[in-house]
Amino acid sequence: MGQIRSKPYLQSVDFRSIPSIDFLPIPPVDRKCCYIKCQLKRDHGILYNNQLSSGHFHYHLFKKNMEGKSFTNFTEFKEFIKKHEEEQHVLFVTSGSKKLINGHPAKESIQYEWLKLVCKQGRATKPTSSKGIRPNQRSWKHDCGAVIRAVIRHSDVTGYQFVITKAILSHENHPTDHLSALVYPENRRIKPDETVDLMVGTKISQSELRQIILHKQNKCVLAKDVENYRRKQKDPCTDSEGVEKILNSIKVGGRMVKYGVTPENEFLYLAYMTKEMIDSLKANKTILIIDCTYKVNEYLFPLLNVMCIDANGNGVPVLHAFVRNESVEILSECLSVLHDVCVEPQIFFVDKDFSEIGAIKQCFPQSLFRPCSFHTT
Repeated sequence: MGQIRSKPYLQSVDFRSIPSIDFLPIPPVDRKCCYIKCQLKRDHGILYNNQLSSGHFHYHLFKKNMEGKSFTNFTEFKEFIKKHEEEQHVLFVTSGSKKLINGHPAKESIQYEWLKLVCKQGRATKPTSSKGIRPNQRSWKHDCGAVIRAVIRHSDVTGYQFVITKAILSHENHPTDHLSALVYPENRRIKPDETVDLMVGTKISQSELRQIILHKQNKCVLAKDVENYRRKQKDPCTDSEGVEKILNSIKVGGRMVKYGVTPENEFLYLAYMTKEMIDSLKANKTILIIDCTYKVNEYLFPLLNVMCIDANGNGVPVLHAFVRNESVEILSECLSVLHDVCVEPQIFFVDKDFSEIGAIKQCFPQSLFRPCSFHTT
């Protein structure tokens, strides 16, 4: 039974001599690789060569034993694991860990009391009560048993060291080739690069930009990866910073912005009117329509909308307000923005919302309110 010359660490083995991995009921799974636009085959059980006759497969025999290897700091350990991943086209992720307590002599150098790494495609899928409506969803979990465990140890001669106490390096149920390693999300992360950042800001096509990233960083990225990187480069600010920038731009030129917070600095409401909204309101202030819309933003705040009717009979928004809840007090504060632009509507159209009706009575006692025909029929 000869050796496979293409890869010296692979050996053609008779699987009948290994009963523990005799037959594994792993269904075939296809995964696209964006680099060459082909299908990466994930075949039954252990990775095997289709050209081999029945009864043989490729099984990983690593000559290098990790167990017992020690490191003086955590950086050396990470570099060693990274080198192993690149050589064997695999990826290990953290499954569990325990950090050293503050004040420990090795807190800065080693950081961890113990650390457990498992294969990216390790762990078995959990049982689910799903009815199978979406049966073709992909998962990285394929019950691979590869694991590396390291713990901190101390001796009078060497001091504190990070020692690998367990290393199972045979990978099962998934391929371990270069193309498979390229599609891992951790290997598709684009690193900050002067040339790439310059190209991201231009109108270059995504396909050309992906080729540049492949040439510069040797990364097989998807179109979504490029889109996410472009978004981060374009607007790296947080949500609160982005809202602050938008509000500052709205305030310029006579626009209206009003917000409220609790004594604990928690959000209550945010109401605003642009210049176009104010102009439309002053031109069509006789009849206004009020309603709230739900689940239109990431934080699920209700959105209060106030609209007027123009000369063509079309609804035009004149006030938007994000509110914490639809209480009379909060809605009254939002509607008071209409007072700031010296507008006293004659009629409000509302639905059967008593909070909205109460806020109208409180802010505009002289105005009338009528329920819309949709809610009365």
